[in-house]
Amino acid sequence: MKPIKVFQKDDMLFEIYVDEEAVHFDNYSSEEVVFFQNGEVYGFVLKTVNVCKCCKQQANEELDSCWGFYGYDEKFMAEQAGITDLETWEEVE
Repeated sequence: MKPIKVFQKDDMLFEIYVDEEAVHFDNYSSEEVVFFQNGEVYGFVLKTVNVCKCCKQQANEELDSCWGFYGYDEKFMAEQAGITDLETWEEVE
């Protein structure tokens, strides 16, 4: 799965994805079902970037993730990851 948006600050990555697994409609409000039907359910992954000092190969380590956000609100998702200064992060990719 490819992220739809990626932010980086120092050795940290914040990636936003469309939650393609969110397709079950049982026990959801009609508003939530509309988000599902429109493909507007998102999640994030917070990673640290580690670069090998010897070979310079990059390996990312997942620190946190959360899925099932209705509607696109990158600032809210960032806050859930503990990021309060997303505006200072550089958008990459």
